[in-house]
Amino acid sequence: MRKDDLSSAFWRIVQIEELLTDRHRLWSRQIEDTSVDVVFTRSGLWIVLDWGDHASVAFRAAFSPGALTVKTCCVEGESLLIDADTRIGRQVCEIRISPADDVLTFRTLVLPRAYLTFEAWSRDIVPLQVGAQPAGSRSDGQLYSSADDHRTGQVHASIRDRGAFLYVQELSSLAALCGATRATLAHAVGGEWPEIGFVPPRGRKALSPGDGPTMLSHAHVAWTCGPPPEAGEIGEQQLALLAAICLEAGRVHGRRDVHSPDVWS
Repeated sequence: MRKDDLSSAFWRIVQIEELLTDRHRLWSRQIEDTSVDVVFTRSGLWIVLDWGDHASVAFRAAFSPGALTVKTCCVEGESLLIDADTRIGRQVCEIRISPADDVLTFRTLVLPRAYLTFEAWSRDIVPLQVGAQPAGSRSDGQLYSSADDHRTGQVHASIRDRGAFLYVQELSSLAALCGATRATLAHAVGGEWPEIGFVPPRGRKALSPGDGPTMLSHAHVAWTCGPPPEAGEIGEQQLALLAAICLEAGRVHGRRDVHSPDVWS
């Protein structure tokens, strides 16, 4: 295994352990049969969907290979703006939850403190199990999306027999990151169960403080409760979840929330 892969595996293990044993809640809502929590750990900021019966999944909004400190957390209804000081620099994360659509959106900017590469970063979706089947076993979840889906930024999966989700990374929002680092997004979204999701691509150059505020992630997640779809229903469920994301994105397109710091401009 390459050194980069070892570092990534190490941080994934650390993040899972922190999520299971040492996470701190910033915001929480019960949306029908789903509990939605925004939490932070020593190294990350996460949105956790929990369907009960040991079935939950975490989406990483911000990561620091070292200490992460939440400086401010502004909340208005189902919208949050979180300003964090991290080892790699200031990170500003906007999170929006739509209970009516079962959709959440997050986007994160970084203001690099020094030259930034992404060797130790793991993918940003973490299925969580507490005391049942081992993580990564076939019974704890299933990945449905194909390589073609991953190239368009989509990950479709289910967690046990309790819930399913569609994750969509807005690849066009990462143009500045790719331009500054000379990176490609060809394999940025994807993975194999249970190591799935998005990881910032490594380019030929490091992201530097001179590049200014840079979008690191801009993702949407739609979810549904209940048992996993039958073989003939997988595509139908994926389209329904994608439609929910598109409808929600259309409602808020062009709207500036009250929590809009200067770094978003």
